[in-house]
Amino acid sequence: AEDQTPDWSPDGSQIVFVSDREGERQIYVMNADGSGQRPVGDAPGQVYNPVWSPDGRKIAFYATDDDGSDHVYVMNADGTERRQLATGVWPSWSPEGTQIIYGGSDGLYLVRGDGTNPQRLIAQAFFGEFSPDGSRIAYIAEEAGSVSVNVMRADGSQQTALLRRPRPSW
Repeated sequence: AEDQTPDWSPDGSQIVFVSDREGERQIYVMNADGSGQRPVGDAPGQVYNPVWSPDGRKIAFYATDDDGSDHVYVMNADGTERRQLATGVWPSWSPEGTQIIYGGSDGLYLVRGDGTNPQRLIAQAFFGEFSPDGSRIAYIAEEAGSVSVNVMRADGSQQTALLRRPRPSW
């Protein structure tokens, strides 16, 4: 079995991760010492990248369904009350836990934690992470044959490339 993408709970007492030990990729939670490993929730397909909310009460993740579509979900930390927020990948919580940034098919999006008010921040980007104070977002973008690491304000303004590399061509 493969165990992947661990994420610490905010209080450090638990770790959420993905495992295919039962066949399909599912979300598991364990105590920080490795004990108490247990699946949580009923995943809606092949799951990826579970991340704790800053208050430790929720877990965001994305899943690929049978037709190959990726969707961002949020559920309670015990696996109950799962709901789909958006079509996309790689969710990441804002520091205060009220918003989630994720990669959509045509850019980087921001949505409220309850799934309302989705807005595209920037095109051609697919992964973002808030700064610790929530004022900025670091993100990965692809354009003109290159991949870059960038930062911008949390409202999508003042985009600055920090690192740009040519995309390998095979």
